Formats: sequence, C-alpha cells, structure tokens
Amino acid sequence: MPFITMMPHIRRYFAYFATLLLLLLLSGFMLPSDYHLRRSIVINASPDVIYPYLADLSRWPQWTVWHRRDPAMKIQFTGPSANIGMKSHWQSDTEGTGSIEVTELRANQLVVYQVVLPDQELSSQGTFELESTRNGTRLTWKDTGDFKESPLNAWLSLFMDQWLGKDVATGLENLKVICENQPAPISIITESK
Repeated sequence: MPFITMMPHIRRYFAYFATLLLLLLLSGFMLPSDYHLRRSIVINASPDVIYPYLADLSRWPQWTVWHRRDPAMKIQFTGPSANIGMKSHWQSDTEGTGSIEVTELRANQLVVYQVVLPDQELSSQGTFELESTRNGTRLTWKDTGDFKESPLNAWLSLFMDQWLGKDVATGLENLKVICENQPAPISIITESK
C-alpha cells in the first residue's frame, strides 16, 4: 500500500520535471545559437617565423591542445600544403571527428579556416591575425560558430568561450614557446675586396 499512496507524489514530481525540461527546450529557441571567441598573445618572434605554423595544417599537431591530448589521433592532410584549399581530416576517440580547411591566406598577416564538426552539428570559422609590435608579434586567434536551429545546442553556445577559450589560450602559449625558441637565423658575412 505505501507505493499506491506515493503515486500522486511521483506524478507531481514527474510533471515538475517535464515542465522544467519543456521550459529549457523552449527557452533554447530564444538563446543565440552562435558564439564568438577571441584570444591574443604577444610572441617575441617576427610574423614570418609564426606564420608557417598557422598556414600549414600539418604543423598544427606541434602546438594545438587537441592533437597533444590524443597522440593516437588519425589525421589525413589533403590539398596544397600551406595554401588555400589545404584540408586536415581527423578521427579521435577523445577529440571526435572533424575537418579544417584553409580558406584565405595573406602571407605573414592572416590565416582564415573553416571547421566542420559533424558529431556536434557545428561549423565554425577561425582566423589568425598577425600584427608586428615593438615586442614581437601580436597573434590574435578568433573563432565564431553557429549551432544552427538546435535549441538544445544553443545552450552550449553560452559556454563555448569558457570551454574552447582555455584550449585556444593553451595553444597560443604552446606556439609562443615553439616560436621563441627557434634558433636564430645564421647570417653569412663575406668579405669583398
């Protein structure tokens, strides 16, 4: 008999839960489905030292967090190396499946890329902007994405800056270490008579 007397309480809790779930779903339609992320760092190196690490997707495993998290990640590169149209396709148990394509380049100034993450139903566009400063190069990494019409994924857009921002900042720090520890170019001086 105790179960029968608990039924009205169980129904009420179920109704509360269903109402809360419905409210979350409906409010998801009112949330922005897109996100914007921006991180910058000053690297004590010239743009021509940094740029190849950005434009050539085959060099990203040296400094990005995602590649370092899963050394067993399967990566395939297609298209012209360090050029518009170069693509990177990856499969990973921990980092998911996706692809990146370089869509715009301006030597030592700008790299634009498109990311597609089919598992998350997300596409994003990223840019690297390089600007010479007195202390080296200011590198700014921007990423914008859109979860499209999914009200559940719209909730994710509220947290993308925190989640993705940490990985972006760590990637920039990794790149800083690599670029600042490059051997200095050797100048050969010849005497002429």
